[in-house]
Amino acid sequence: MQRFRPELPVLVSLALVALMRLHVSFVRYFDSDEFAHLHWAWLIAHGKLPYRDFFYYITPFFQWSMVPFFWLPPDGAVLILIRIWQFAVLGASAFLLYRITRQVTRSHFTGLLSAAIFAAFPMNFDKTVDIRPDMLMMLLYLVAVFLILESGKNRRALVLSGISLSTGILLLPKIVFAVPAIFLLGIMSHPKGILKRLGYVLAGALVPVVIFAGYLSATNLTGAAFTAVLRDSVAVNAGKQAFSPWKALSPWPLVYVHAGGPSFPWYVNSGLWTLAAAGLFGLFRKHRRFANFLGLYYLGGVIFLFGFPAPYLQYFLPLSLFASMLAASAIADLLNLVRNRLSPALSLALLLTLLTVLTASFRIQYQERVASGNTNDEQMGVIEAVLSVSRPDETFYDMVGSYVFRPDGYIICCHPYAEFVHLLSTKPVSLRESLIASQTRFVILDRTGVSLWKPLPDDLRFLKTHYLPSRIWKLYTPGSWFACSAGTCHWYDMEKQLVSPVPATSFDIVIAESYTIAVSPPEADLTVNGRPVSAGPVRLEAGIYAFSADNSVQNFTVQMAR
Repeated sequence: MQRFRPELPVLVSLALVALMRLHVSFVRYFDSDEFAHLHWAWLIAHGKLPYRDFFYYITPFFQWSMVPFFWLPPDGAVLILIRIWQFAVLGASAFLLYRITRQVTRSHFTGLLSAAIFAAFPMNFDKTVDIRPDMLMMLLYLVAVFLILESGKNRRALVLSGISLSTGILLLPKIVFAVPAIFLLGIMSHPKGILKRLGYVLAGALVPVVIFAGYLSATNLTGAAFTAVLRDSVAVNAGKQAFSPWKALSPWPLVYVHAGGPSFPWYVNSGLWTLAAAGLFGLFRKHRRFANFLGLYYLGGVIFLFGFPAPYLQYFLPLSLFASMLAASAIADLLNLVRNRLSPALSLALLLTLLTVLTASFRIQYQERVASGNTNDEQMGVIEAVLSVSRPDETFYDMVGSYVFRPDGYIICCHPYAEFVHLLSTKPVSLRESLIASQTRFVILDRTGVSLWKPLPDDLRFLKTHYLPSRIWKLYTPGSWFACSAGTCHWYDMEKQLVSPVPATSFDIVIAESYTIAVSPPEADLTVNGRPVSAGPVRLEAGIYAFSADNSVQNFTVQMAR
């Protein structure tokens, strides 16, 4: 009878989690950060330059990786394709984690278990589904680690490791804390000829830097890029409140399930971190050089977490990735101990129990992400409406950028700009001025219905008083609403709040377009600039229009005809 292989249940668990992850990639709602990255990539794909044509404060390497997708016809399916690409990045990272773990522990089983744990790690769920640069950054770092371990005297591998490490840092500098650790790994792995080997790595690291510098020089963006990355990035984050990393590990942030408090995924998450700590100590017995690497890696990671205490779970991604390896190592050691000291059957039963717990925990989170109200149906509907109601050159505005495939009515997209606009090195024109200058006909409210993401008071007042809900859900178009009684009318905003206690005798048009003037009741008489209102759309140029309502008019709306 053939001996049972413990790798098989691990592969089954990994496959189940992968299928659930793939389904989530298709249906889960898009985070606001995802829309930001997607929209910036669309802008670059259509010839817009970061730092000059739109407000941007990081490097565009992640956006460049998505540009080919936006050469396809505009459609919501493009966003799903990019989600699938993100899934592929996750899969490649899990595979490299398996290869590195297998090499370090000399165990095929432990390598597979590390990949399965990483795929189901509760804390990572959303941040590994989202379209964000963190996962690609970690893949490039894993490539560099793998090449360092495998390189020997291979010059090409050393150069490629430098290219991969440098590209990852330029993609997202969050991984810079792990640079000392990877250099330590290189020194310990091959101590002979270290200066020459280091030279090859540094030569490779210069390649992405030279390419980026050449791009900035060719587009005359060097000064603007340095200002944005070194100064404006600080301004953007100045309004963020400090957040203890310990809170992210507590059960109260709603990152595991929607209900606060202890939950099954939180218990699993806590158990994995505990096993990882035990695994690090155990690794010193089996592979001291790699354990030293991870010790320095985690020291830098913890310093980074407490040095930049922001409420972002993606900051834990670099730590949880290698924690999966360490937890797998600890579990493998435990199973070996049980098998040798007690019983192979008991060891197998323990493995099946651990895999069942891991998969069940992931399934709980999965079910919430695909439940009604958490899917991207609403957002896809907005994108479909945007493409159907507008022309490609017409500008849109919201603070999320969920329209993706249209230009912006304001140079700052995808940020609550009121928190930092006063700190920028070059202050842009006001939102009101920009929307009028760009003739922005469409405003979108975000997926939760919370309007407009903290604009400045004057800007918010302008938006509420000059845009109204359109016939298409979530889209707001230029317009004003008036309620009347006995021939006296008052102006109300989009939330039906009184704009001014003074009776209105005129309305202003800030965007030239065809407008419909709808009177209630329809038979009531309303004149605009001395002429009776017609039933159909009428072209109105920018300006002030006097009106007069008879005693029977109850209310009337002036709104763009689309």
